Amino acid sequence: KEDMGWLSKCNTLGACNVMNFSLEESGVNYTSIFLEPLETPSNNLKVLEIPRPNSYLYVEYRKNIGFDSTIISGYTQGALLHIKSAEQDQSKVLDASPNSSDPQTAYSVVISPGSNFTDTFTGTIISVISANSDGLNLSLRLGQNYFPLTVVKVVSPPYYSIINLKTPIIVNASSP
Repeated sequence: KEDMGWLSKCNTLGACNVMNFSLEESGVNYTSIFLEPLETPSNNLKVLEIPRPNSYLYVEYRKNIGFDSTIISGYTQGALLHIKSAEQDQSKVLDASPNSSDPQTAYSVVISPGSNFTDTFTGTIISVISANSDGLNLSLRLGQNYFPLTVVKVVSPPYYSIINLKTPIIVNASSP
């Protein structure tokens, strides 16, 4: 949405210092966050962007307004989650409650008020406190947000060697 110009840099947490909030500094504390509906015109916070290994988790709040006036009402009942990998241009909706009794309904893709979601990759916990026409009140506890790249070094054969399909290749891999 940001790439298409639907959001300004200030609408995504971390791009502007609107709330004097830094994901890197939140550590083990729960931080209260207010998200306006995505469709409302303003420079206020509308999307949380949370780092994950090779991807981002996006949290947004939608209402039946404007472009989304025909959206399924289940999508407007809480926090909607998307995952966007570093290699892809589009995001995918994440099932916020994979153990729900009816995973075919739209309600299973939102975190409804009074519920929470724990990202199993990072340990981040997102709790929805309340939702109304003005916005969504969240509580966020950021988990791991630094993911060092794995360093791969070719040990054998030596650099500039001529190799064929039968040449054994030995590598060392480590994380800094």
